[in-house]
Amino acid sequence: MALQIALPITEFGVAAPQAYAKVTAFGGDANKIRVRVSVFFDKDARQKNLTTIKSNSHDIATKDLKGEILPSIYNILKTLPEYKEAVDV
Repeated sequence: MALQIALPITEFGVAAPQAYAKVTAFGGDANKIRVRVSVFFDKDARQKNLTTIKSNSHDIATKDLKGEILPSIYNILKTLPEYKEAVDV
C-alpha cells in the first residue's frame, strides 16, 4: 500500500512524475499519531531500497482514524494538499 504522486520538482532539481509515497513509521498516544511518509523517485526506487527524495511527518488525530489503521492513514493523507492528487498503488 502506497500513494503515487507527481512532484513537479524535487530538491535534486528534477521532476518525479510517479513519485512513490509510503508510510514507513507511525506511533503516538490516545490523542494523536505521528506518521512518517518516505517519498521515493518511483516504485522501482522503493523496491530497490534506494534513497528517499523526500521525507514528511504528519500528525493525525486518533479520532479521525476509521477502521484498519493503515488504510485509514492513507485516506487521511489524501485529504492533505500535498497528496490531494494521489493515486493508491
